[in-house]
Amino acid sequence: MRIALYDENKTESEKLNRYLEQCGREMMRIVNVTVFGEYEDFCRAVTGSGGQFELLVMAQNGTFSLEIIEMARANIPDIGILWFSDLDFSIRSYAYGVLWFGRKPVQMEDMRKAFRRMEESRKRRYQ
Repeated sequence: MRIALYDENKTESEKLNRYLEQCGREMMRIVNVTVFGEYEDFCRAVTGSGGQFELLVMAQNGTFSLEIIEMARANIPDIGILWFSDLDFSIRSYAYGVLWFGRKPVQMEDMRKAFRRMEESRKRRYQ
C-alpha cells in the first residue's frame, strides 16, 4: 500500500511514519510511506500523479488543514484520507468523506483504529 503522509513537523511525521509501518505489519500489509514536509511538494505529488497513492494521511495544525483536505479531495476524489488535527474538524471530516478524523497528538492506538477503518472501507469497496 502506497501512503502519502503530510506533516510539516519533522519529529511528528517520523513518529506517524513508524505508526503506519507498524500498523501495516500488524495487519500483514506492506506499506510504503512517502513523507512530505512541504506543502508545495505534497501538492505536486497529489495533483501531478495522485494515482500513485492509495491513502493520504494528513497531520496538520490549525485551519490550514482544511485547505489541504479540499485540495486533496478535489484532485483524488476517491482516495482514502486519515486526518489528524489539533482542532476539532470531526463534523467537517464527514462532509469531505474522510475515513478517520482524530485529534493530535496522535497515539498509536488512534492510528490502529484509523488503519482498521481504512481496511474495512477497502474490503467493502471490493466486495
